[in-house]
Amino acid sequence: MEIRGFLVEIFEPETEGVIWSLRDPGLPDGEDLCPLEGGDELRILDDSGCIIWEGLVKFDHLASRPARPTEGDLYEEDALGDWLHGMQVGVDPEAWRRMFDESRRAILRRGPPNPWDRSPHPFSGPVEGLRARLAALPQVQAEKLFRHALDPWFWFHIDDDWRSLAQAWGLEQLETMLLLANTSPEQVTACANYICQGADTLPSFFLPLFERLGLLYGLNAALLWGLPDVASRAAWLDAANARLDGGSPIDLLLGGGMEEIYRVLEVARTSLDGLHADERASDEQRQHRAAVEKLDLERRQNQDRVLSYVERLNGTILAQATDDLGSREGAAEWLMRPAVALGHDRPIDLLGTAVGRGRVELLLTRIRYGADV
Repeated sequence: MEIRGFLVEIFEPETEGVIWSLRDPGLPDGEDLCPLEGGDELRILDDSGCIIWEGLVKFDHLASRPARPTEGDLYEEDALGDWLHGMQVGVDPEAWRRMFDESRRAILRRGPPNPWDRSPHPFSGPVEGLRARLAALPQVQAEKLFRHALDPWFWFHIDDDWRSLAQAWGLEQLETMLLLANTSPEQVTACANYICQGADTLPSFFLPLFERLGLLYGLNAALLWGLPDVASRAAWLDAANARLDGGSPIDLLLGGGMEEIYRVLEVARTSLDGLHADERASDEQRQHRAAVEKLDLERRQNQDRVLSYVERLNGTILAQATDDLGSREGAAEWLMRPAVALGHDRPIDLLGTAVGRGRVELLLTRIRYGADV
């Protein structure tokens, strides 16, 4: 399963060490952290959506370690002033840490089983099955997950300072009340007094509100992934949207029912992902995609069409692939087959840009010198 999120350093209290992790904004606190382990596939992006680094996670460990039972590959290296659970092989330690300090966007595909594995959260998975997944939970588990999911939307410190995930969308307290299905002012007051009273005064478990929370977490992930700051998220929510019949997402969220939230989530996921893909594609990339789609239809009939197209596009890559893989036929099959080292993209799909061609050439060089790819 692919997980999209933001790189974070987790400081483990017992060891005063750092665990390299990915935070998934589509899940509640405590469920949103995915510590990285050897064998995971990771792709790290810059602000424009271009790849900074990608590959398999492989940590280099020093011999020294804290005197504690180990779990997998954790807490085995002392560097940069902290205990770390490893440094990525082949990457400058400062550069690696900087990407986590900057909370870079990243895409994670889990590798082999590891000590951090847990059962999928019901908010994970296709949105079409959300209602059924929540309804199937045992009551005690459902109430516990509901409480964890609700807390981050209304949280008050002892000094009455208010915190909410909705603040990252540019929403105020009243708007957040409406977002949570018209939470009453009395309930908000109870939330504010929660710490002082020491009692459970948040809204009671209600399955439709639980479902609503699942959709809102999905929307939170789409907004944080697709838009860089509070101002741009607020602007997107406020703007009229043709795919919502000219209405604004925020009007539907605050004034509509469950089906309206489903609609806004669908539009956010498709349109905001598009900001980082098709809308930025150059004419060269669009022409290349069209050519590759045609080749997909024709290649079973005539493999030579693939070879001819790649040779016209970049004869050097075809020559290198033929040399490294032993034949033109082997090169054609390799070009059309997904590669783990390319994030499961096919080499031919990347040949439409100079950056993509460079990645393919680098992979062929690694193959030539026997690297495990």
